[in-house]
Amino acid sequence: MPEQHEQALADGKLALELSSRVPHRAIELAKSAIEFSNPGDYQTSAYALAAFGSAYACLGRREDALKHLHDAMGVAFELRLTYVMGRIHQTRGWLSLEQGKPVEAFGDWQSALEYFRQVRDMRGIAWILMHYAESYSTLGLLDHAIRCRISALEIVDQLGDRESEDDLRVSLAQVYVRRAWARNQVGETGYALVDAQIGTSLLLKVLEQRSSELSPNSYEAAFRALGEAFLLQNRPLDAMANFKQAAEASTRLGGFRTEARIQGLIGYTRFLLGDVSAAKDQIVAAIIHAPASTSSDDLACLHQWLAEVCENSDDYQGAIRALWKALEFDKQIQIQRSDYWAHMHDFTIGLNETLLDDSQVMLHETGWTYSEDQVRAHCGHLSLISNVDSQTGALNRTEFMTQLKKIESPTVAVFDVRNLDIINGRFGRKVGDEVLSRVASAISVGLPEGSLVGRYSGSEFIVASQDISPETFENALAAIEGFPWMAVDPDLVVRVDLRFVRPDKPFLLAS
Repeated sequence: MPEQHEQALADGKLALELSSRVPHRAIELAKSAIEFSNPGDYQTSAYALAAFGSAYACLGRREDALKHLHDAMGVAFELRLTYVMGRIHQTRGWLSLEQGKPVEAFGDWQSALEYFRQVRDMRGIAWILMHYAESYSTLGLLDHAIRCRISALEIVDQLGDRESEDDLRVSLAQVYVRRAWARNQVGETGYALVDAQIGTSLLLKVLEQRSSELSPNSYEAAFRALGEAFLLQNRPLDAMANFKQAAEASTRLGGFRTEARIQGLIGYTRFLLGDVSAAKDQIVAAIIHAPASTSSDDLACLHQWLAEVCENSDDYQGAIRALWKALEFDKQIQIQRSDYWAHMHDFTIGLNETLLDDSQVMLHETGWTYSEDQVRAHCGHLSLISNVDSQTGALNRTEFMTQLKKIESPTVAVFDVRNLDIINGRFGRKVGDEVLSRVASAISVGLPEGSLVGRYSGSEFIVASQDISPETFENALAAIEGFPWMAVDPDLVVRVDLRFVRPDKPFLLAS
């Protein structure tokens, strides 16, 4: 049965490769690898156990991840499986960072970097550079973060890894925009403008060429960062259009950790456009309703913007209170950072051998330019998609709710693809996007003229119509369930729930 055991090892290796992007599929492959491997085939076990650990880490199952990583570590170290050891340390580093332990994370990533270097795995080296960059950003070392990301971008570009390249460009642009804000606050407006323009160039290129290929998080981040870049360049109208698109993307994600920042940015932009009263109300609401996951950096910015708005409206006491609150968050940030800065270089010994030197970084920066034609083309595209969900062609949530007010006594229902997360995890995001597109089409067929179909959230579509029977909605549900999903993937199963809701409050069931 040698072919069977070879296939088991191949499944284990593939599971490890897929574990960080398609975790559910990786878990299935890892189970298959263990099931069909020889009792003494420890090599297959090492790959499968490491795949389990990485996949569970992506799914937020920390305890399961640590258990499997510990088991994999013992086997991989005994067999000297260098690549597997690198992946184990890489995942352990992410788990440590999520627990607020960046020093431990750096230690694991330094070990992973050495293992990847030993086997000349350039993709692994790029991963570690991206991880370092994320940590440097968290710790406020933005120059280090930029250098790490540009070095990783150079590697993935040579490897032809377009998906990683797109995400890297977006995250790199975010760092430039963040540095532009920091420079703007200390009066370095010229340098701030240059950083904002570099961020604009990176984002325009990604959104122009490959916006449909971006992950949901990167899609939201790209529009938000581009809006901030335009704001720093004194283009509030262009900024507002991008912030609204970011807000729509954040809604589809079901409430993202930057939701408060987006709403605050919209409020601050309204202030710059002259609507001071509405701006103040929106920024205050963003602060009050900020999710628990909102970062201290974002909360500090929100209070700084509120202080500026209050001062402009002669509310000096409100401005002072907001500034004191911003200073409190800044103090928290500095205390957190001071605990780790002293340890940074101990865990990045040898990192410079992998990074581009400063002169090469500057060459990259001078090549990142954009034209006004690119901006006009982007803004024209925004005007086309401002009312429509780009993935499915349905109305977006804001436009749907606006048009719903024009229908007298409508019947409103919500179709919810309840296993969308499993589909995305097992088959990949492209299959998930196709499922959503097919569901939207199936719902639209058979509806009377004048009916509305909108994307209400990540997995939900909302439908409204006047003089329509409940049987029409039931027929749409039957059409979805009767669609030949096997043509998309033989193992694909789509589960959709239907519920009738109140027109004024779609999240409540109809009476």
